Amino acid sequence: MALVVLGSGATRGAAFVENNVCKPPLNNDFFTQLQRISNSKHIKIIRATIRDVVALFGKNFRITMEEFFTQIEFYLRVLSVARERKGYTRNDLEKIKNNFVTAISAVFEESITKPTCEYHKKLVSALNKDATIISFNYDCLIDYALKDTGENKWNARYGYCFPLKGYKIKGVENWNPNSKSLANQKETIKLLKLHGSLNWQINDTKKIIILKQRLYQTRGTPRFTIIPPEWNKESLRRPTFRRIWKEAASRIHKEKIFVFIGFSFVPTDLYAASLFQISIKEKGIKKLIIVNPDKEARRRTRAILNRGISEDTLVIQYDSFEEFSKADLKILLSEKAGAGVSAEREIRKVPFGEKDYQVDKDELDVLKPISKEGR
Repeated sequence: MALVVLGSGATRGAAFVENNVCKPPLNNDFFTQLQRISNSKHIKIIRATIRDVVALFGKNFRITMEEFFTQIEFYLRVLSVARERKGYTRNDLEKIKNNFVTAISAVFEESITKPTCEYHKKLVSALNKDATIISFNYDCLIDYALKDTGENKWNARYGYCFPLKGYKIKGVENWNPNSKSLANQKETIKLLKLHGSLNWQINDTKKIIILKQRLYQTRGTPRFTIIPPEWNKESLRRPTFRRIWKEAASRIHKEKIFVFIGFSFVPTDLYAASLFQISIKEKGIKKLIIVNPDKEARRRTRAILNRGISEDTLVIQYDSFEEFSKADLKILLSEKAGAGVSAEREIRKVPFGEKDYQVDKDELDVLKPISKEGR
């Protein structure tokens, strides 16, 4: 069975994005995309958010979306031991956080011009029942793809892996396939959104989860449940996210086919890296498919997954979601070695054996044993 991991590059690489002025944000260009929004209704929130960032980090700020989100959360937590000061009161910081959350919603509303795309649909169509999708994205492109093409293998009540005992889950009909042919609890594809989602409203205290139909609001601060990556330690104490992360760990351990689409293990997100490093079965990966044009991201993915890689593991790499979607995905995602890959694409065995190796220029077939002097 395949386990698919979606990062921000999967949304950025959607079929409809190329000609958009404002594009779905990557972690490092969120504030650039924010300033490309053309809809006049978002002008106030754009200005407020940029003003907040400049006030905290200066005019020449270089901060990513995840870093900013995490920093605000840490400011709020530090107030429990530090005295409030001008500009740094709890009300000030809550307002900055609300502005930022509204800005996130605005960027996705502007940049995602269609509910889903053909690449996401092709992926869902190729997946078997009970397959696993781990998403680190807030957007709902894959959710819509499951709704549109997940007949007989998707059920929103069970697929998100929310806690069921004692919880009331509302709005599942908004994200189920339109047909009456729903997968049961055991057979449904599992969509594990480890950082939350624009269509979730979770209240663990009242044990109520709402799956929203409308992702965006016309006024006020949008209401949805998302978490910054570096805050996962706190989030894992919340029953809903703890349940989702535990399911992710279990799935990572048992699966043999791993597909990473537009995802990068960034050095600051230690929780995501640790989840895979601890959970993965030793030498358990039969096939590793990496869809990412960034050579360093590819190298880091292989390094994080090193424990699960053996000399028999096949690594297949693609530069784009589009290129990946043109393969015979049904066969490519199976355990058949090399099946589904076009003749011109080389499949390489990963050279991890008894000797130590280094990878030169991202080419797995250019290998040199590391000399003792170079250790």
